Amino acid sequence: MYNHKLVFSDQVFEEGMTVPAAGSDTAENALRVNGTNGRLAICVTAADGSVALADTKKLTLSYTECDTEDGSYAAPAPAQTMVLTADGAYAPEEGDVVMRMLLPTDVAKWVKATLTTDDAAAAGTVNVFLEYIAN
Repeated sequence: MYNHKLVFSDQVFEEGMTVPAAGSDTAENALRVNGTNGRLAICVTAADGSVALADTKKLTLSYTECDTEDGSYAAPAPAQTMVLTADGAYAPEEGDVVMRMLLPTDVAKWVKATLTTDDAAAAGTVNVFLEYIAN
């Protein structure tokens, strides 16, 4: 049970998402997130081995939002991001939490998660899902 995250059915942005090399990638699924009073976070965990990020390179988690599932998604204003900067060679193992970003209480109904890196040699895969934050 160690290093295991409980993932709710149909609350996964993408499993086995490849970490983009010097670019950006949006997860394949949009998820409904509003009405939770700030009790949800986008969680990224290492999947299928490890994730590799070179020294001083950045991995950024952000999201776009929309009031309808099939509408036009845009970044919130101001943009919300979580940035991880590698200090030495960064290589979390399978199941390790790479990053987690709380969603604000005023988030739109639907959200898509996006990963961006500035590392041309970034490698690995991650799982991106919603995590409920109890209080």
